[in-house]
Amino acid sequence: MGTANSTRYTTAGAGGVPALPPEIEYRAWNKDEHVVARVCGVSVQTVRRWRAAGDGPQWKKLGASVKYSLAAVFEWLETLPGGGGREQ
Repeated sequence: MGTANSTRYTTAGAGGVPALPPEIEYRAWNKDEHVVARVCGVSVQTVRRWRAAGDGPQWKKLGASVKYSLAAVFEWLETLPGGGGREQ
């Protein structure tokens, strides 16, 4: 039986591996290019082109896999020029 202050995280994946706490999950380098494409609203091929051109969000090579963190993706998105939001 847990205490009133204990935190439980749901299990993820086979074998009941505990999910990461949200604050760690956000910064974890465990997202693939498909997740980045969905977050950015572009195709996976566009994410691959960005990476090949040295553009796009920061990524890391972990073994044979290319991984992203949500924090890096959102930080990169904040650097892009935008429009609207004009003060009146």
